[in-house]
Amino acid sequence: MLRWSTLVVAAAALITASCNLSVENPNDPDKLRSLGQPSGLQQLLGGAVRTWVESRENYFVMPLDAQADNYTASWNNAAMRFYSSVGSDCPIRCGWTNSSTAPEAAGGPTVEVLWYGYYNVLVSANAVLNGIQTLHVCFDNDCSVDSTLTQRNKAVARMLQGMALAGIAMIYDQGFVVDETTDLSAPKNLPFKTRQEVRDAAIAKLDQAYTEAGVRTWSTPSSPGATSRPFASSSVASVPGTGMPTKPARLRPERLERTMKIVSVAPRPSRISTPKRSRKPA
Repeated sequence: MLRWSTLVVAAAALITASCNLSVENPNDPDKLRSLGQPSGLQQLLGGAVRTWVESRENYFVMPLDAQADNYTASWNNAAMRFYSSVGSDCPIRCGWTNSSTAPEAAGGPTVEVLWYGYYNVLVSANAVLNGIQTLHVCFDNDCSVDSTLTQRNKAVARMLQGMALAGIAMIYDQGFVVDETTDLSAPKNLPFKTRQEVRDAAIAKLDQAYTEAGVRTWSTPSSPGATSRPFASSSVASVPGTGMPTKPARLRPERLERTMKIVSVAPRPSRISTPKRSRKPA
């Protein structure tokens, strides 16, 4: 005679087998839901601006001041002394410790902070532009009637693409040129571009942002209680008396070249790039 416990287990198994256990997880949205909503993309765009500022002013960027021979440091916060001293840590000024796993005192975090920071900005800008151009996200009530906010976000995202790529070009000797049209199905196969190629891509994006900013007249007021200032289309493309841009005055490549830092960093741990100029010990 079967025990009651055996019958209960059999009944439970029967009920379980007849149920559909494929339950949708609302906390795991797909790409269309996560990157196809104007409210989410608006937050992503604002976060990208803040990420650019925080990357550029990051604590681990301090050594760049000393490496440019403007300052020196007796302390070693963010490897500032390591990268500026002569005859202490190295016989001449130390070259880049091209390893993100090296300790702070030996320059590990310094080599990666701008790389990941600027590419975070680029990924966010690409997502916003993909939402506008591919998913047809509208930030206005009806883009067939008025697309001012949508055009604003498009221009700002394009500007951020240029700013991110320019940052990579000024610090590293090679990098990836990726935008909203790039096929990312095989990211490991993306080729490295030279610093000059990344620089040219940055200038092209900034020129495009200049043009797109003049399509509509828009402004972004500062947030209540915040320290941010209003930002307008005229900040990107200013043409007195009209809402349309004139031909943008391109920043010549040789001029941007002169603004490059004197350090050169390879993004891959397998390569080590030394500073372009070394001081000789006195």
